Amino acid sequence: MYRITEFGVTRLSDGANIIQDDSGNSPDWNEYLAWVIAGGVPEPMLTLESARNRKIEDINQAAGDELIGGFWSNGSGQNCFYDTDIEDQLNMIGAVLANEDTYYRCFVEGIEEKQWVPHTAAQLRQVFDDGKLWKTQILQKASQLKSLAKSATTFAELDSIQW
Repeated sequence: MYRITEFGVTRLSDGANIIQDDSGNSPDWNEYLAWVIAGGVPEPMLTLESARNRKIEDINQAAGDELIGGFWSNGSGQNCFYDTDIEDQLNMIGAVLANEDTYYRCFVEGIEEKQWVPHTAAQLRQVFDDGKLWKTQILQKASQLKSLAKSATTFAELDSIQW
């Protein structure tokens, strides 16, 4: 698949920008032409507005992926990795609201399998607070990047915005 650009096309499989070259000397351009002759139809050229929207979608996806990717905390007294998919978040909220000492499942640094690690109520609250801070930082980063995307005036500015 390809997308039309101002000076040629972008090959979507690898993001390569291919400059139009009718001399026959560009293998990439010749490959594109063969693809068109075989019935391929390139995507239309992006407008700046559609590129902005796509960048914002990409930022939202990256933030969402990171938010369910888990975080590290030493709130239990040892460095542990806590999962953060929706069920894990609900479990953490429930454990903190119970306000009692309990075992909580997490990955202890250096051990490949999840362990039931004893946590005091205060330690669970610390892990929760660490997770809240971690989540807030991700959301703030996403917000800042989306603001940059919304105010971008060129494709180059949009391309420079990376998660």
